[in-house]
Amino acid sequence: MTQDYPDWIRAFNLVGTNITIPINIEASDVTLPVSIEACDLTLKVWIIAQLVVLDVNLKASAITLDVNITASEVTISINFADQSVAVFDAPKWFAHEAQQVFVTGLDTLASGSWGLIASRFVPAGSTYFLTVVSIGYNGATNANVGLYLVIGGTITIRLNGMNGAGLTFDTPLRLEGYDAVELYGLQVSGGAAAVTGGFGGYDEID
Repeated sequence: MTQDYPDWIRAFNLVGTNITIPINIEASDVTLPVSIEACDLTLKVWIIAQLVVLDVNLKASAITLDVNITASEVTISINFADQSVAVFDAPKWFAHEAQQVFVTGLDTLASGSWGLIASRFVPAGSTYFLTVVSIGYNGATNANVGLYLVIGGTITIRLNGMNGAGLTFDTPLRLEGYDAVELYGLQVSGGAAAVTGGFGGYDEID
């Protein structure tokens, strides 16, 4: 004999300061609308289904969202209410990649002297996001090398190391059109030697 169980529906509204919700759903059709207002929220969702529609509205000061979805069809709608949100989709990020700009140079410097290694003027109508800077040394002996980066006439970054040094910025440095970027290098080896250096990032058209 076949037992017919009734559908199971549970509606819930959560308001609290600390909420942890583990959810594990195995079904052929799942519709899950979630609206949460909380100060501290940890939401872990693991869904294995044929069709998933997930509507999430998050309003909180701190959110950790860990989602693992295995499904043949997934639709996810997310509404952010926050002070600052930055989301790059794949096409926009690839557009950044296509506009990458790297500037490098080389100069032979006497020991203990500075020299201009590389420079660039940001084109009009563009914003240059600087993400990396480095300095290197081509001499036969070990040497202390250093750099300072000048942006718009102001020394912004100073860096030094043995035979080379580099820095990647967690937050890119933003330069508007016509801003000048200048990389100066130094080597201290006891004699003249070649110093190499460069900086890189990407342009966005305003």
